[in-house]
Amino acid sequence: MRLRRAIERAGLDGWLAPRRGAAARAGVDARMAPEPGAAARAGASARAGGGARPTLEPAGAAARANVVRNARAERSRLDRWQETRDRCWSFLDPLIADGARVAVLGAGKAHTLPVSRIAARAGSVALLDIDPVSARMGRRRVGARERRRVSVIEHDVTLGRADAIIAATLTGAARFTPPPPAATPLPGAPYDVVIGDLLYTQLVYPALHDAGVAGDRMRAALALHGQPLVNLVVARMHASAPLVVHLHDPIAWLPGSRHPIAIEQVLEARSAVQARGLIARGRPVASGDVRHAVETTAGITLLREAWWRWPFAPGSDYLVWALAAARVRPPNSLVTLTTSR
Repeated sequence: MRLRRAIERAGLDGWLAPRRGAAARAGVDARMAPEPGAAARAGASARAGGGARPTLEPAGAAARANVVRNARAERSRLDRWQETRDRCWSFLDPLIADGARVAVLGAGKAHTLPVSRIAARAGSVALLDIDPVSARMGRRRVGARERRRVSVIEHDVTLGRADAIIAATLTGAARFTPPPPAATPLPGAPYDVVIGDLLYTQLVYPALHDAGVAGDRMRAALALHGQPLVNLVVARMHASAPLVVHLHDPIAWLPGSRHPIAIEQVLEARSAVQARGLIARGRPVASGDVRHAVETTAGITLLREAWWRWPFAPGSDYLVWALAAARVRPPNSLVTLTTSR
């Protein structure tokens, strides 16, 4: 209720789904709006209950689309994704030193990220999000002692580029490329560690989908703008800290998906090269290749990679791909390959 009132006060009440009874509210939130991850969002309108999609005004469209999805987040996710947070912490544990200054991009309500564990280790944690209401909800889930170390910063990591891309697409300027902003550090930088939490597929796709962009028009927009936008976000993160962790969802297995591979095959891959080859045989998302962005950022060394299952909903699995990269090569003890199943 408090979140609904906050959205109404912000003038976004037209985005809210009709109120439902208690039984519906307990279990249908995920069906009320497209799911995270491009593969799920491509066919999510049926799960959203049908009806005409809204037409977005370009200015602020990226923020509004993410606010709506966060507001409708299914309550059962927190318990269902406990193993996902555990896998994430296993990857982060050796990378976050006692007292470190940590920034997290795109944590939202922190359902997929072990914010409490990060805050217990770190000296400070800044949650940077385009939707500060959800980020504050994630902060409230942290214990009282650790919560004092956690702050929320409202920030558009694309520096307005996402909205410019959305405007160009909606106005039919198919080949328009907005001038790229400089890869400036994030607010509050420098940090010791920056973490990107599954935000890369969320930069423009949600708003374009909500505006009715689909099919060839969507593919053309993502092919033109997706990689440069991801490159910008990755560059800004690496300009803000010597160590960056990227959490990305490159592929999903959903009801009706026709992948030639199963998620179990990827999870059982013996190397990152083998796993990436399997993903390429499937239908990976088209929002931009995070690994490519990391590899083409000057002076950055890839340290660790891992991948694990994200049980998004019954019958729907995503793959989380984690990358840790640094400006300089660290001690050899950190250069390892970890797989999680």
